[in-house]
Amino acid sequence: MKHYSRFITLAGGILAFFCFSLPWDSSFSGLQLANGKGGIITLVFVVSLAIIVINIYLISTKSHLYPLGRTIAFIIGLIGTYGSIVSFSSNSDVNLNYVTIALIASLSSIGATIYMLNRQTHWKSLPTLWVVISSIAGLCCFLVLMFGETLNIVLNDVHIEELKYGASLTAVGFILAIIGVSCFPNTENNSETDREEESEEISVGEEK
Repeated sequence: MKHYSRFITLAGGILAFFCFSLPWDSSFSGLQLANGKGGIITLVFVVSLAIIVINIYLISTKSHLYPLGRTIAFIIGLIGTYGSIVSFSSNSDVNLNYVTIALIASLSSIGATIYMLNRQTHWKSLPTLWVVISSIAGLCCFLVLMFGETLNIVLNDVHIEELKYGASLTAVGFILAIIGVSCFPNTENNSETDREEESEEISVGEEK
């Protein structure tokens, strides 16, 4: 299963993404809900927050990757986060759109998994962590919406009372992505093992 884990993760992300075209509510698909009230501001908020988190991670790892660009991106992230929070607090009709967050999470999972397929990234890396965080965030949004009637959540001027199969299949996609990541092979260990085997073969050849 480890050999196919990245494809399982990718399949989960793709399933989660395409299920936004299916009914999430009695009247709306997931994509329509994601584009509803608060969708744009939620997008700005999530992207700005992601920029800040990535910069903090790069600083903690003492990365020297594009320091000027990182500084500018960090400032933009702070401005975007602050502006979106002010927009939410000043306008009572605009709230955090959980469907938009789930949509961003599915796209993030797909993007990170494609990167890992190209680079054969091991399981202890930033892309795998990104997939896990995105999938968990998407699942949390699903759980919040599942209790939408209790929490009095309103999207597109409609109270979320009962989620349809589109939302459930999206949650299944996020779960598949998490399962795939948990089965990732540790390529660092594998490469070390290969090097040890090669050195042993060379030493045996020299002895002969």
